[in-house]
Amino acid sequence: MYDCGTGAQIKTLEGHNSMLISYMTFSMDGKHLASASWDDTVKVWDLETGTVVRSFEYDTGGGCNPPACRCLTFLRTDSFGIGDG
Repeated sequence: MYDCGTGAQIKTLEGHNSMLISYMTFSMDGKHLASASWDDTVKVWDLETGTVVRSFEYDTGGGCNPPACRCLTFLRTDSFGIGDG
């Protein structure tokens, strides 16, 4: 994560097994970030601590297939949706 004003790195979120992140979205209250990766997981991060608070796996069939997760959105401050199209 970077400070938009200064460009300085603030925090590194570590947890995905792939450097390719396909989608990200912030919660409405700005406290969480959901990220979908080519490692076939969606992770929900606590932005204050930088830790993963939830992790979900999805099946793409393996190989070099694009990620099955095509969009992410928080529905409320405590839930989110995952879509494939």
